[in-house]
Amino acid sequence: MRLPASIREDRTRNEVGQRRLVCSLLVSAVAVAASAPASAGIIVALDQVVGPAGPYAGIVSTVNDVNNDNAVGASPNTLVAQGTLEILGLSPIDFVIDVQNSGGTTEYFADFGTALNSTGSTWKGFEFQLGLGVGSTFVPVSALPSNPFLGGLDSDFPEKDLTPVTSIFNLASWEPDRILFLGGGELLPGASGVGSNFALDVPDIAGASSYQFTIRAQPVVPEPSSAVLFCIGAAVAGVARRRQGRARNS
Repeated sequence: MRLPASIREDRTRNEVGQRRLVCSLLVSAVAVAASAPASAGIIVALDQVVGPAGPYAGIVSTVNDVNNDNAVGASPNTLVAQGTLEILGLSPIDFVIDVQNSGGTTEYFADFGTALNSTGSTWKGFEFQLGLGVGSTFVPVSALPSNPFLGGLDSDFPEKDLTPVTSIFNLASWEPDRILFLGGGELLPGASGVGSNFALDVPDIAGASSYQFTIRAQPVVPEPSSAVLFCIGAAVAGVARRRQGRARNS
């Protein structure tokens, strides 16, 4: 049965309205997707901490400008250690970081906050390295063959927009995968130091949607002075001479 003309017109208007609504929603979704930052190299989590460290509140990553490589000054993206990191020994501490690709390189301002010296030794510096693995399996980025995996992961090279600083030690060496703070002060046993800050470039990895890298941290302790080494050497030589003399007389 044929519907009256008025009903057919109402149904047609409803169908046209529905199609327009669907089109409007699709256009809005495309616009949002195009304007939103990529959800994925950006740091998403601290996976684990391996080494002589006390209970740790972790690291918080904040991303406000994805793929902002070569940011001038401190980046609006931050990687901030929470609370106090108690360091219990002089062996390296490895922070394993989870990353998702973002279609470029995202630069971070890294702040390792407060470190408590519970090693029993006086520190005269502190060192950070970038690489893969933990403990005995750790490999610095510069030692990877032709950097096939982590090329572009560095401490803001070659731009050097933000100079690494601490509140106690001087910057002694600044390399793409290694920052050494040395001299200018000491951190005694039981004391705390703050403000280990540096820039960190986190790249995409070709052929992978996500990956991990390691930030290795380690205190630097004073080496024995040359005078002490001389005395030790002289004592060892004296013992050796006495033993030789006894051997000849026997």
